[in-house]
Amino acid sequence: FLGMAETDSTLIILGANLINSIVIDHEQNIWCGTNGYGVVKFDGKTHQKRYFFYNHLDPQYLNNVYNMFIDSSNRLWLGCFLDKKIPVYSIDNNALTFIEVEGIAGEEKNRYKTTSFYQDESRRLWMGMVDYFGQEGGLYYLDQGDTTFIDYRHLADPVFKDQFADSYNAIVSIVGDPTSDKIIFGSLLSGVFTFHFGETPEAYYTQSPIIDPRIMSLYLSTNKILWIGTNGYGVELSIPNSTDFHHIGSTKDSRFTVESIRAFAEDNHHYWVGGYYGMSKISKTFEEIEMVFGPSVYTISSSLGNDNQLWLGSEGGGMFSFSKNDFSQSKTTIGLTHGYPWIKPNLSFILWTIKFRH
Repeated sequence: FLGMAETDSTLIILGANLINSIVIDHEQNIWCGTNGYGVVKFDGKTHQKRYFFYNHLDPQYLNNVYNMFIDSSNRLWLGCFLDKKIPVYSIDNNALTFIEVEGIAGEEKNRYKTTSFYQDESRRLWMGMVDYFGQEGGLYYLDQGDTTFIDYRHLADPVFKDQFADSYNAIVSIVGDPTSDKIIFGSLLSGVFTFHFGETPEAYYTQSPIIDPRIMSLYLSTNKILWIGTNGYGVELSIPNSTDFHHIGSTKDSRFTVESIRAFAEDNHHYWVGGYYGMSKISKTFEEIEMVFGPSVYTISSSLGNDNQLWLGSEGGGMFSFSKNDFSQSKTTIGLTHGYPWIKPNLSFILWTIKFRH
């Protein structure tokens, strides 16, 4: 492991080490959305860090970034609200702009939470949102060239809106199948919904085959298996062309202890599942399950151009780089003086620690 944790006590208190989201751009720069100190960028070559968007005079600015997404135009979308708008940062032009959201009227602090983004094959951007004090959450979309996110309720049948009003108001994850243009979203309050643009979403998994229908995250694997990460009872798998579910959880397999599933990744040989109590590695045959990381994992991102590397965002421990093949061989301490690295090998254990100094 290569650990990157802020050591300034002031920034730690403000949430700099609680990483909600990690995305990697085409230049291998790593962007981390924190729960209190805006966005931190790590240069992909030098590991130099830089903080963005934090405003100490306004705690409701862009300090809490719950989710991030880099679209096809190399724009960084931030999962937060400011003046009822969604911020988007042009990486190429170093410019921050804001996109309006249709129907958003509330002014209450912490009312809205932007939970997920997805861009389909038509380059239409989708956004999932939770409204904690009202019914303005749901699924929104932004067509190319438009300047306002549109509420998808307009295109759904009124019966659907009435029947699944609460679930629709608490969308936490969006994925899609590029081969069929199908959009899939999940709700914290229960339910997985699938549809094509212009159609009314079709609901299933509104009552869990196991115990917990509350959904934290979705992942559509390359073999079209839909991974449903629940809030407290592990993972359920929806097999293509089948209504059956397969459950992976601690109640059925003691090798899997991850709960409140937050993130997924995969490679040619394994699936990676992160959440409370760590990260698990699952073979593509589902015969091997191994816990490989102990701290709670909020987000997982694959390193572009390096199939052996994952980046993990932890609950208070900063960011970790995980080498899939060599995680048990060495410990290396890397310090950053004025933002640049020096390396001191120590072949003893698993953890790599990076210490930052201003």
